Amino acid sequence: MCEKKMQNDELIRNLSRQFGSYRAEWSGDDLYRHFTTPCYFASLGEFKACVLQGGRGTGKTTALKGLSYQGQYKIHGEDIRKFDECVKNIGLYRRVDTNHVRAFRGAGLDPSTWGKLFGHFFNLVIVLDVIEFLIWHQELRGDESVIDSGELKRVFKMLFSKEVDFSNYNEFCRQLREELYNFQCVVNNVASYGNCLPFLSFIGEPILYFMKAVRKLDQFNDVRFFLILDEYENFEDYQQFIINTQIKHASEIYTFKIGVREQGWVGKHTLNDEETLNDPADYVLLDINQSFEEGPSFKEFAKEVCQKRFEMALGGDFHFDVEKALADLSDEEEAELLGVGNSKMVAKFNGISKEVREAIGDIPNLYKYIIAVWALTHKRTVEEEALWVVKDRVKWDTRYNNYKYHMLFRIKRGPGSGSLQKYYCGFDTFIKLADNNIRFLMQLIYMTFEAHLVEHDISEPVDPKLQTKVARRIGEKNLAQLEGECREGSSIVRMLFGLGQILEYLAKADNSSVEVNQFVIDGLDEDPEMKALVNSAIRHLALVRAPGDKRDGYETKSYEYNIHPIFSPFFTYSYRRKRKTHIGIEDFRGLTINPKQYVRIFLDKRKAHVDDAPATEQLDLGLQ
Repeated sequence: MCEKKMQNDELIRNLSRQFGSYRAEWSGDDLYRHFTTPCYFASLGEFKACVLQGGRGTGKTTALKGLSYQGQYKIHGEDIRKFDECVKNIGLYRRVDTNHVRAFRGAGLDPSTWGKLFGHFFNLVIVLDVIEFLIWHQELRGDESVIDSGELKRVFKMLFSKEVDFSNYNEFCRQLREELYNFQCVVNNVASYGNCLPFLSFIGEPILYFMKAVRKLDQFNDVRFFLILDEYENFEDYQQFIINTQIKHASEIYTFKIGVREQGWVGKHTLNDEETLNDPADYVLLDINQSFEEGPSFKEFAKEVCQKRFEMALGGDFHFDVEKALADLSDEEEAELLGVGNSKMVAKFNGISKEVREAIGDIPNLYKYIIAVWALTHKRTVEEEALWVVKDRVKWDTRYNNYKYHMLFRIKRGPGSGSLQKYYCGFDTFIKLADNNIRFLMQLIYMTFEAHLVEHDISEPVDPKLQTKVARRIGEKNLAQLEGECREGSSIVRMLFGLGQILEYLAKADNSSVEVNQFVIDGLDEDPEMKALVNSAIRHLALVRAPGDKRDGYETKSYEYNIHPIFSPFFTYSYRRKRKTHIGIEDFRGLTINPKQYVRIFLDKRKAHVDDAPATEQLDLGLQ
């Protein structure tokens, strides 16, 4: 027993190394060893401007880093000759650092002046990226021609208006870094300089000149460059417009690859207000969610990602299938675990005649439960409804298949029914909860097996109850983290508590439509404050939106919203996108201020009621 525990402890540590680094920034070289090619990667790698859009944790950074020259080198087996043979687009990856870009504002300077300062900074960091690539490549190859010192001198003069001679790349890089640090000091203390600003280069020109010099070398005469800018949403608005202008007018030598969250791109116009970027004329939008819906599924990609990590954690020839390890339940099996056989509805079948019971045949208790509920709703006896089942079994089988998942939420509810009132288990369910977000899936997988291995062996299937408890815990954890992620965090958390409670009520209400878990916010476009809050909630994966499927008169399509499915186990409602309800803008605003009060107001308007309504302790956490 002690030996088994030690083995499991070691396995947990291995899984932590493989799954615990949810962020690409934490993974180091493991990022490339784990690299799994997503379905959109080929399009991303083409020589054209691309905007890769997806929420936090959807894999943007991993894909963009895989496109960098460091990533391509790792992917090609760390063989520089194979790299040179296969890689013709040199990716220069740079994450947009909020600490840096937010320094270019305030201090009494107008946006035009800040724009010139920022443009010069952009030139410096990209030229630095290019010279670092040349140094990297030279160290690996060693037997190659180098850029003439006169060319390096001209690049430096374009940046700083200084005559400096360089004998090698390292000297150029060292001097460039020193000037970059000096410039950052100027920016940080710009108010003390008054009108005496330093020499500023014209954005893009030193970059283009330097890249042309690189292409004159025999080993690089057919290469082009990707300028990869991750977390584009961190740029100031005016900075995005400057980069948009560069995207619009990029040369044949380099193009841009942008990683951005939904709602993180503030505007698509350039420095010319009448000039905008258009898809596909100026760039191609690659939406990660849409890519997984239209191409190979997220499940295929995600399973390959997880399998690679398990293989590295387990080592040797141990055969492991993550999908089989996560025990799933059929609706009928789950209903039995929830106690459907002991329910009052199923007990009503004890009173029907033997002839009718025999005519129906041996059907699951969940089927009996739905028949009894249907009879009660339509004011008929169970025997009368059972006769309808006998007469039109095809129609009733269709009804059963349509309603059985929804009815699982009604079997066990209300005070005294226990904390686990619905199961969330199985690899397919975890895929749906993650909603194309690989980071959420890795959280679910790692924390589930971490808990499982405390008492069980890796070869044993994971208990559905344990999977459910972990899924609830992750939903709660991510909800708590939202409060500190942005200045609107507290309002977003209150909004989610209110919406979550509403959806839980509707899932269990006796007179509610099947699986109501989408909503339209009526009047949102006329309320800039609430619209900004909703956009922030989308950026931080509190809400998910999709275009509505209907037009209202001559109006354009409205958006339909969901709480992100990762939170559904915490609130206990369906993660499946089914039917929608409407929420007025005043009620929606109320949910962000006093959720407890406005949940009741909304439900009163809906006239929704639940026998033995679910506990409301979630609304009593000091958020009203």
